[in-house]
Amino acid sequence: MSEGFKMCVGALCFIAFVSLFWMLYKMLGQDNNDVIRLPVLVITGVMALFATLALVAVTFSVAGLTDPTQALGLPEGSVRAAIALSLIVIFAITSIYLYSSLSEADASSPGVDFAKQVFAVVGTLMTAVASFYFASRASTSAAKPTASAPQLTSITPTLVSKGAVPTVPYRIVGTDLQLAKDVTLVMGGTKVPGTDVTSRPDLIKCDFAIDPGLAIGKYDVVVTTSDGATATLPTALEITP
Repeated sequence: MSEGFKMCVGALCFIAFVSLFWMLYKMLGQDNNDVIRLPVLVITGVMALFATLALVAVTFSVAGLTDPTQALGLPEGSVRAAIALSLIVIFAITSIYLYSSLSEADASSPGVDFAKQVFAVVGTLMTAVASFYFASRASTSAAKPTASAPQLTSITPTLVSKGAVPTVPYRIVGTDLQLAKDVTLVMGGTKVPGTDVTSRPDLIKCDFAIDPGLAIGKYDVVVTTSDGATATLPTALEITP
């Protein structure tokens, strides 16, 4: 099935669905039958919302943006959002209908008491579902922290003699370095761990013990963050005799 055909089918289904319920509502409205008009109005609003959601799903499918692990292939939380919006639509329609129908009714009428109970139930349900939706979104965001992606640009100094004691800490420049935990010099099987590591997003400061017994040559600088990400700056620091 071609992508253009999918788009046409989705658009036609949406237009036909909305047109059908609109015609049904208009026909029932001519009889002024309030008992039937409210359910039809609520169903029309909710189904129009889900028809729009289906059209969005078709559009995402045509654009290749669907997520096969989620309902309707939409981004995570879309169905929960649709349910919350449906209850908001029902609450709005019910509120307007009850007010317009009972604004001039006797306050002691049983219908007024029933309307109050219905309004309270629908309002409580809408609040509970909307609160659950936003709370679940917040907990999902908190449970999936963004992993760091450190990148190294340079190190200062780049040339050190064996046994020399630097007058200033080594400075490693890069990006996304705020979670840096370990800094190591690596050449073959030789490793020199860094000490007194401090970091910010664009800079790491640390010390290396350049012992006289270390092999001479060019060492890679390897940075490991607290969430397990690593970054390497090849042959960045040379140790001379």
